[in-house]
Formats: sequence, C-alpha cells, structure tokens
Amino acid sequence: MIDKKDDFSLFENYRHDHGDHFVYLDSAASSLTPDIVLEAMNEYYTHYRSNIDRGLYKTAQKATSTYEDARRKIADFIGASDDEVIFTSGSTLASNMLVQMLENYFEKHSKKDQQKNEIVVSVYAHHSDLLPLQEYARRKQLTIRYTQSENEVRDYINEHTLLVSWPLVSNVTGRIFDITSVAHKAKAMNALLLCDMTAAVGHIGVDVNALGIDAGYFSMHKVCGPTGVGILYIRRDFLRDMDPTLFGGGMVWEVGEERSSYRSDIKRFEGGTGNIAGIIGSGAAVDYVQDIGIQAIRDHIETITEYAMIELEKLEQSGYITLYTERDTKENAGIISFDVKGIHPHDVAQILGDHHVAIRAGHHCAQPLMQYFDVPALNRASFYFYNTKDDVDMLIAGVQKVIRTFKR
Repeated sequence: MIDKKDDFSLFENYRHDHGDHFVYLDSAASSLTPDIVLEAMNEYYTHYRSNIDRGLYKTAQKATSTYEDARRKIADFIGASDDEVIFTSGSTLASNMLVQMLENYFEKHSKKDQQKNEIVVSVYAHHSDLLPLQEYARRKQLTIRYTQSENEVRDYINEHTLLVSWPLVSNVTGRIFDITSVAHKAKAMNALLLCDMTAAVGHIGVDVNALGIDAGYFSMHKVCGPTGVGILYIRRDFLRDMDPTLFGGGMVWEVGEERSSYRSDIKRFEGGTGNIAGIIGSGAAVDYVQDIGIQAIRDHIETITEYAMIELEKLEQSGYITLYTERDTKENAGIISFDVKGIHPHDVAQILGDHHVAIRAGHHCAQPLMQYFDVPALNRASFYFYNTKDDVDMLIAGVQKVIRTFKR
C-alpha cells in the first residue's frame, strides 16, 4: 500500500485549522496537490518569473525550457508526441475548442459524405463533453444518438456516423470502458472518435495510440496538478489539417493589415499567454505520479475501492443504500456512487462534511445519466493513492450516522 499523506501539507493544515483528521474522498472532482508541485510553481514565481518564448534573458529562457519540458512529460505520460498536445485552461475549454476545430474542419472539407449526419454520444457523458456537441448538432441539424454500453455504441455506429464521443472512465460509476473496441468500429465506418479522459489519466494507465482515439482531453487538477491547466490531444496526422480557433499573440507568423498567417507548430493553437506556473506545476505533477508508478497507484486504488465496496454492500444488503457503480473493482477507476434511501444526497454530504469526511453530492455534471438511473442526484466517494482503509472506515461510520440521525 502507498503511504503518501505526508506529501500533502493540506492534511496537517486541516488538522490545525479544524481540530480533526481530514478524510478527502472527492478526487473525481479534483485531486489534492502535493507540496512538491506547489514548490515547483513557487520556484517559477520566485526564481525565474518571466513570460515564455522570445525573451533572450536568462529567466525567460529558463521559463520557456521548463514550460516545454512539461509538455514533453505530459505527452509521454499519455503515449503521445509533444506536437500532439495543446495546453488549455481545462477539459471544458479543450472540449469546446475541439468541437469548434472539427466544425471548421468539416466546413473546409465540404466534400465530405452528406450522409454523415449523426453523432453517437455516451449517456455517461460529462456536460463539458456533451454540451458543445449538442450546440454543434443544433447549428448543423445533426442527430445525436445516445448509447448506454460499448456493445450498443458499436451497433449504433454506421455509415451515417460523423463523430463518436465516449469517455474512458465514467465520473459517476467509475466504469473503465473498452474504448479500443469502439475505436475499431469507428475507424471501420470512417467516423472520428473523441474521448473524455478526465476521470482516467493518473488513475489508470493511458496510451492514446493503443486506445486508437482521434482526439481526447483531460484536466491536470485531477492528476495532482494545479487548477487551470487542461490538455487537448489530437492525433498528429489529423491535427495537421486543423485550424486554430483562438487568436492572439504567440500563435502568429506574420500579421498584416488585411490578413495574417499562423505558426506551423503546436503553438498556433495556443494564442495568448498560458498558465505558465500551472503548466510548470503540471510537469512536476507528472514527475510525482510517475515516481510512485501508475501501476502502484492503480493497485492501491483497487484495494481501497474493493474494501469500500464490501462495506457499502453490507449497508445495501440491509436495505439502507443503493449502489450505482461498477462493482467489479478491476474495472472501476476508484469511484462509488450511492443513494441513501429516503435521504437527499445533499443532506448526506452535509452531515459527512460536518464530521470531516468530504464526498460529492449532486448530478455530477451527468444529468442524462441521472435520468437513466431515475434519480435526482447521487452521493459519490472517489479514491486516490493518498486514501487509506481508515478513510473508508470513517466514510462508513458517517453514513451509518446519517441513517441513525434520519431514522430518529
């Protein structure tokens, strides 16, 4: 088992501020950030604070090289090349940029098959994945078809399919999906496969080439990095035909009064000054996760999830809760969603929070899935390598207290 709580000052600071241990079970919303990442960001601010590119002085050169080192580290972490990785502010911007880039691409290549008028989307889709596609479909009068499983999505992909969007991991159930089989069918039907990797990267091993996806994205704040950094991956041979959607300094080659030309490298998609400190911190986060080892992290998460599943299933068998999750822990990335019967999830989360146990309550930006489950909201506990069996015990004790409180 991994023992890394001491790498996170937040735990000790919480104990100092609130007089008790902090049980953090909300890593699917945002992982915690280790001190070493904060130190890397502070080093940038205190030792070589400068803008990147073009500056010829020492601190600017240091900032630029460290920034680009982070790109290479992140690209290698997901099995990509550094000229396939675009920095954004998060998964939401990455998803919106990707859809806009695709819309422009299809407009430019207007000779595409006019029969391709459908988008196949998972019912497990996060809102940041779904909403840009809905808007695109509305603008272009395309049909969205929702699917519930890998078998069903393979059946839905046909000669009319333009795009397929499927997450690698559900942020509600923790299910690790078989993306490669979806990719094979999409490729056979000449459809593009987009993948939301946000709940997966840093929690399971990810190799974009092995997955066979055309494009995907994730946020570094769920991989021990800071907020405000997203990664948009687009397959290189496809990216070459894409045009930028954000315009400003840094991405231009030459600007005239009437027309401008843009860089030919990956920077043409990164107009303006990026989150330099955050991206440098993201490189440090990848180093930190790599030092632990993704397989060691996966094994730890599986052990904790299995222990939590056994304890929660006891409450389910007693009729107190219902689990909405992937029960095979080998196919679960560390997320358990549940409903305490007769008690609103927000009440559950509030009582647990009062007892220093942090979980998430709500629809988890997945309202179509809530409708599929026929629930208004769910409680969600999500685990990472800094969680222990003691944390799970505190969760179970908290849920039992919720049940006793409302029974009275």
